[in-house]
Amino acid sequence: MNKSALAQTLSRELNLTVETVSSIINTILDAMTEPLIKDDNIAKEELSQSFIKIRLSLIEYAISHTLDELMTQSLDEVGALLDSPIGFYHFVEPDQKTLSLQQWSTRTLKEFCRAEGKGIHYSIDQAGVWVDCLHQKKAVIHNDYSSLPHKKGMPEGHAKVVRELVVPVIRNDKAVAILGVGNKPTDYTQRDVEIVSYLADVTWEIVQKKRAEAELIQYFQRLKLATASGKLGVWDWNVEENVMVWDDRMFELYGSSRNTFQSNIGAWKNCLHPDDKQRAIDESNAALAGEKEFDTTFRVLHPDGTVKYLKGDGMIIRDPNGKAIQMIGINRDITESKLAEEELRRSQHELDSYRIELELQNEDLRNTQDELEKSHRRYADLYNFAPVAYLTVSEKGLILEANLTAATQLGVTRQSLIKKPLTSFIMQADQDIYYRHRKVLFETGAQQTCELRLLRLDSPPLWALLKATMSPDGEKGKPACRVVVADIHERKQAEEKLRIAYAELELRVQERTAQLSDANAALSIEMEEHKQVEEDLRKYKKG
Repeated sequence: MNKSALAQTLSRELNLTVETVSSIINTILDAMTEPLIKDDNIAKEELSQSFIKIRLSLIEYAISHTLDELMTQSLDEVGALLDSPIGFYHFVEPDQKTLSLQQWSTRTLKEFCRAEGKGIHYSIDQAGVWVDCLHQKKAVIHNDYSSLPHKKGMPEGHAKVVRELVVPVIRNDKAVAILGVGNKPTDYTQRDVEIVSYLADVTWEIVQKKRAEAELIQYFQRLKLATASGKLGVWDWNVEENVMVWDDRMFELYGSSRNTFQSNIGAWKNCLHPDDKQRAIDESNAALAGEKEFDTTFRVLHPDGTVKYLKGDGMIIRDPNGKAIQMIGINRDITESKLAEEELRRSQHELDSYRIELELQNEDLRNTQDELEKSHRRYADLYNFAPVAYLTVSEKGLILEANLTAATQLGVTRQSLIKKPLTSFIMQADQDIYYRHRKVLFETGAQQTCELRLLRLDSPPLWALLKATMSPDGEKGKPACRVVVADIHERKQAEEKLRIAYAELELRVQERTAQLSDANAALSIEMEEHKQVEEDLRKYKKG
């Protein structure tokens, strides 16, 4: 009976007007529903506060725990709120066809499920009814799991499912994850959907942050290895606030101390050699003005009087208006190469007396030196993109990782290097050199270097310098090593040409010495004959 019919019936029985009875009914109904509304509002407010507390606690928990521990904690929170002993979190691959089980809740593993699954990838088409949430892109509730006509069998060791609630996490209209709970003592409700949906989203955001942090840490570890291998100093100058930051290698290059460092551009200027100071400052200002790249060579003067030649490269970061706001770059010590150039010039001066005989050889040497300097400059310009070729090699000698520079050097694709023995790219004659190099490295843990020839696809063998250090990045915790590969092919060719030039010079010196010796002997004979003639003349005059 509806409210209008009830009012008419009571009006006749109580001898009251319909309007009066309707007013009485409305008053009674309002009195009955008011506590329910208040209770519902209070429950929503309490749930909202609970959400905030859980979110904050998960963020705080994530700071000091691993990704797996975080996901377990999140599932445990959901399970506790909904009294659900089963909880799981799956990742959905970008292809939207593949799932990977990332984590179970603590109670699931302890009390229910013994099935293997951690980290396993499998097709969504082969999954059970719980992936209905992916097809529909919304939460699904199965409160009578056993009656579902399209359910599939469970793997051995899997928990028996009575009822379940599964929620997808959607980003850019694509599913990225699934959070599911199961076996609540009572039916799941829409309120449960709201709770699970919220915590699934919160968990995904924190997971993404943890993943980004892990990738960032790995990137900086590799960058640190690259800069350490190249003995590079890294600097960062906040142009607007005039704050300069140096790493430890920079202090070594400049003979300075962190304790006395002024942390501004003046600290750099004060270290410059007086003869190079204004030029280096002008080139820095030109780079800030956008007139040229910061790519220069200058000298620095250490407090103890030591002079070092440094190569500087920098990159300018500008605001939307084109104003320079930050400058970052690298320095490296090129003192040895500069001194080598000066020594080469002195040697050239000493060989000037043989210029005519050695003109062709000297020209070849100068061309080789020019090529070496060009190669050196190209390497400096490209360093930020691929400073060195490096490999990660297992204890058994298999290549686990390789950068693009390594693949280019060997003339193969990057993917084709993975799981290949490094020895397959080393000339047979140099195999023993590499085996001893690797043996000593893994036995002592000390950095090792060696020179050998690498085989390249459709190209002559490449002379390379291998510098290896131990690394914890092996498979399943096994030891591995990082190998830095430097191309020294041109240097080897130059050394061979220089050896030939010196050999030819020595031969010419010997030939000239022999000529002088023969001339000296002939002169001695002529002088003896002259003396004999004079003696014969004196005897003749006396007689």
